[in-house]
Amino acid sequence: MHLNNADFEGANLSGAFLRRCDLTGANLNKIVSGLDFPIPDDVVSLLVMQDCDLDKAYLRDVDLKDTVIERCSLISTDIGGANLSGTIIVGSNLDSCIITSETRLPQNESDLIRKWEELNRLAQEDAEPRERRSSITGILIRMEKRNHLLTVGT
Repeated sequence: MHLNNADFEGANLSGAFLRRCDLTGANLNKIVSGLDFPIPDDVVSLLVMQDCDLDKAYLRDVDLKDTVIERCSLISTDIGGANLSGTIIVGSNLDSCIITSETRLPQNESDLIRKWEELNRLAQEDAEPRERRSSITGILIRMEKRNHLLTVGT
């Protein structure tokens, strides 16, 4: 499915299953992937994205809580201010993704940096096929409130 440059701004994608979609340059600003009521224990995720191309997509302020992003390409994607709490990212390429200090993450920034550095190290040592590894080098964390930039990875 080709959704190049599609405008999903403000859309409710609760329960959506996007598979093999080309979302290059798509505007997913302020979409909603969650539900307004408590999530049952047997629900693993509310939005599943598999094998999607989200290169240069605009995901600023998107609610991706409890989303599964599997084997997706998010090169140079702007996820500043997105809610990534509980999000599972498996085998995805996040090269040069931009997140800001407003991005809601399950850990604090230093824990996140350590986790990504550890994942990078394990990916290099891993004997698994390349497509099963997450590439997270070059992620930029903009800590705007502290007026300095941090580059994570190599």
